[in-house]
Amino acid sequence: MYVVDALDKRPYFDGLVESGQRPPYRGPRARGARSRGGHFDHLRPSGATARQFSAASVYATIRLTLLVWEHYLGRSLRWYFRRDFRRLEVLPRVRADTAFSRPGYIECGYERTGRPPRVYPLSENFDVVSHETGHLIVRSVMGHPTHPEGLEQRAREEAFADLVAIVTLLHLQPAVIRLLDRTRGNLFSPNVLTRIGELSRTTVARRANNDKTLATVAWDPDPRAFRYELAAPFAAGGYDALVDLYEEALVRRRAIPRELADASFDDDGKMLPEIQREFAIRYRGRSAVFEEALLEARDTFATAVAVAWGRLSPYAAFPDALAAIVAAARQLHGAATARVIRKAFEWRGIQPGPAS
Repeated sequence: MYVVDALDKRPYFDGLVESGQRPPYRGPRARGARSRGGHFDHLRPSGATARQFSAASVYATIRLTLLVWEHYLGRSLRWYFRRDFRRLEVLPRVRADTAFSRPGYIECGYERTGRPPRVYPLSENFDVVSHETGHLIVRSVMGHPTHPEGLEQRAREEAFADLVAIVTLLHLQPAVIRLLDRTRGNLFSPNVLTRIGELSRTTVARRANNDKTLATVAWDPDPRAFRYELAAPFAAGGYDALVDLYEEALVRRRAIPRELADASFDDDGKMLPEIQREFAIRYRGRSAVFEEALLEARDTFATAVAVAWGRLSPYAAFPDALAAIVAAARQLHGAATARVIRKAFEWRGIQPGPAS
């Protein structure tokens, strides 16, 4: 892949139609980011190096996301668009209000948030960039559809992309430590891991810990908006499964009692006072045990998802996707793990297909 800091560029794609242009970009561009001794930590997100910071940041996030998921896949990834484009073109600042990943490129626009409004480059948002990279990874493993997908298939891909970002974030130790310290180990609570695409204290793209089930999904006649609404139960089921596996690991380590694990679930991500107090007591002096349990759950969940992708077609719906994850979990980690994952999704109204 390569990064091009295009100047005042309109997006290749505006969410509805292609512009007619495609990589490689040949227009005006800013000076690229330069390393010092192989590092970019001299760059700052404001002032003279602001654009270079965006370029280095987006590159680093994409590279880390690839590194993490190539590890779980057990192989190097080959882009699904490699017959048309030799490399992935990355454009950190374009004239758009969102970010896109399409065959041959990722481009990031800006978000306006806060009062007074602040213009925020989405290329510097870890979740947004990792999510867009997730789309490319999923399609490179599952295949690129040759005819239009249904809404459920598009929603399934959006949910998988969110889960890619969540798992990738858990590979940054400072983020893991901050997550556990702030929640005192109670991950069924408001936290940075569930706030996907967080732009401020009040603005967030999506919440992985939500109260959505298939029965409560609200219809939206705009298919672009509805696919995110429809994706919410599947993404939440994945988050629930991850946290359930984490709490199972804590119970095995005798860090928390079974009763606390059973009582901790809250589908709306509220900070339940009595649960939070109990977690705080258990977490005190045992943060390393909680971190160990979370990393175990991360790897258990991610390996099952990665193996499942290799068994699915791009037209797989929710039941097919869940069946593949459950089957992979059973094969890799045993029946008990498979039951935990299946139960988490079933609470969201998603039943596995016959393959499980």
